Amino acid sequence: MPIDLVLEEVQIRKDSGDLPDLSEYQKRFPEWAEALANFRWTPSQPESKKVTSGLIELGPGQLIDDFRILRALGRGAFAQVYLARQESMQRLVALKVSTISSEEPQTLSQLDHPNIVRVYDQRELPAYQLYLLYMQVVLGGTLARVIRATKELEIHQLQGTQLLQAVDQALMEVQQLPPDRANHELNSMCWAATTAWIGAQLADGLQAAHDRGVYHHDVKPANILLSAAGLPLLADFNVSVNRTSGEESRSLGGTLAYMSPEHLSAAKNPSLSGSLDQRSDLYALAIVLWELWQGQRPWQSGLPAPDWQAALDQQSKLRLRPLELRRKDSTAAGGWLERVLRHALQPSPADRPQSCQELATRLRLAHHPKLAARFAPAEGTLLKRLVRTPVLLVTALIAFATNGPAGVLNYNYNRIMIIDKFEQMQAYFSATSTALNAIAFSFSGILLALFCWRVRVSLNRAQQGTAVAESDLDWVWRFGHRAAVVCGSMWLLFGIIFPMTMRYNQPSFGWQDFTHFFMSLAICGGMALIYPFFGISLLATYVYYPQLIAPTMRDPEFASRAHWLSRLTSRYLVLSAVVPLLAIGLLTMFQYHEYQENRAESANTLLRYLQVLLVGLTLIGLFISFQAHQLLLRVVDQYRDLFTERSSSR
Repeated sequence: MPIDLVLEEVQIRKDSGDLPDLSEYQKRFPEWAEALANFRWTPSQPESKKVTSGLIELGPGQLIDDFRILRALGRGAFAQVYLARQESMQRLVALKVSTISSEEPQTLSQLDHPNIVRVYDQRELPAYQLYLLYMQVVLGGTLARVIRATKELEIHQLQGTQLLQAVDQALMEVQQLPPDRANHELNSMCWAATTAWIGAQLADGLQAAHDRGVYHHDVKPANILLSAAGLPLLADFNVSVNRTSGEESRSLGGTLAYMSPEHLSAAKNPSLSGSLDQRSDLYALAIVLWELWQGQRPWQSGLPAPDWQAALDQQSKLRLRPLELRRKDSTAAGGWLERVLRHALQPSPADRPQSCQELATRLRLAHHPKLAARFAPAEGTLLKRLVRTPVLLVTALIAFATNGPAGVLNYNYNRIMIIDKFEQMQAYFSATSTALNAIAFSFSGILLALFCWRVRVSLNRAQQGTAVAESDLDWVWRFGHRAAVVCGSMWLLFGIIFPMTMRYNQPSFGWQDFTHFFMSLAICGGMALIYPFFGISLLATYVYYPQLIAPTMRDPEFASRAHWLSRLTSRYLVLSAVVPLLAIGLLTMFQYHEYQENRAESANTLLRYLQVLLVGLTLIGLFISFQAHQLLLRVVDQYRDLFTERSSSR
């Protein structure tokens, strides 16, 4: 049997409270006798230890301090673990009765997270020289148990229900009634999605520990407990490192089969232990998830190594081998999960996700394959083509799609409704309109080009794997609004300049005509403001934003940006209804009476056609705006699900 499997068996026995004997294993595996002798068979004792002659055996019903014993859960060399009821709080706890004291409780009590087994407190019983460490009780078994129950099944036979069944069986073994599973979210998940669901929560827990300066350094299935609700919780931080306190444990510990390459190097050369960081825990978690998904670890040991150092060298070389799937997974979630785990299992820490928060976000994408495609669009897809197309070209097409027709409509409206009254102004009107439109479109184009250039620079930086600045992310979220403001501002500005030149050229061009002319440009400007906002905002959030955060999968200010855009898009939706209604009112207010009295019947007919046309365009535009508004909100909600850590109950 390979050395890593032998040591895994030893570790499982130790985790269950058994005390495996060195001589027994040396007789069973003589080829590993020397390597096994180098393995730590009993827990090392911290400098602050206090040891008695032995542990007190406690039976069901006995009371020790504030705790009534219900049953034994496991036994170690220096501790006995019981299921107990804390009388003062009337709650179930896991009670660790130990002969040693250490800094562990102070470190672990800082970790208050739904995916970390919570340590409540430690009490000392001086008369017995015992220490009582009481913590959250988790009775749903371990992830190792789930792996053993599912490793022989094919991928199409596995769903989230298998995990829940393993939890239920563990609960019944300790005489606990399993909860109702009818509406559990795991029921509808494929195995890859289930694995990602477990992994994202464990990554969240590790990130919470890392934020406190605590590293686990022994992430493995046996150290992952499952609650009655099926939620994974990290346990056994005994070999963690507390960077914030400046203290490191004397032994890095860890389990050979789950060590990262740099952890293996530190095991061979302890002077390298200071180089271990959160990416080592992340690597170990990726091995655990691969094992859960594929039914075995990514690499299997070959021929036995002659000694411990050789075993470490062998494991180090295994980490350089290409990953191969034991059981193919054709689901979309499986394809994305494979991509994420291959990234996390890169030999060099610099090539992996740089934090567990990033890993958690990537894993959550396994539940949203279509959303995942935005972060890594496939070749030949529309998304990929949009990313490669010059930002200015796409933006200009969206802006011109509204501004062009609005300009044509406004020109003909003003010519028919206003300028036709002044025959001597028609040539001047055409020439001035051409000149002002050229200036307006040129100036707007320059501003949009500057906006687009900044977006393009950010995209290029992200495509090179570089994290973009917060200001660049904010710019992309506000891109649609800024572009829309440029378009609308040009209409309003020239809505003043244009009629002023008309009045200057023709004194009979009165203030009523001036106001009519200005209002027509302002209303067209409103239309030119609304639709580019929706179009460019969708382009920015749906296409560009995922590319910008893909290198890190982090956006600390997402909540504020999402709130801002959600409020703004609702206001634009209101404008999409108000502006066309103003246009209809303009027709009635300024010209209806004049056409009734002074114009031919053909003009009255034209007026009615314009009113009908505006009503139709209002309905169509409102429908388009509403659909765009809903799509934008859906996009924001999808990102919110992605970046928001689930606050699962304990």
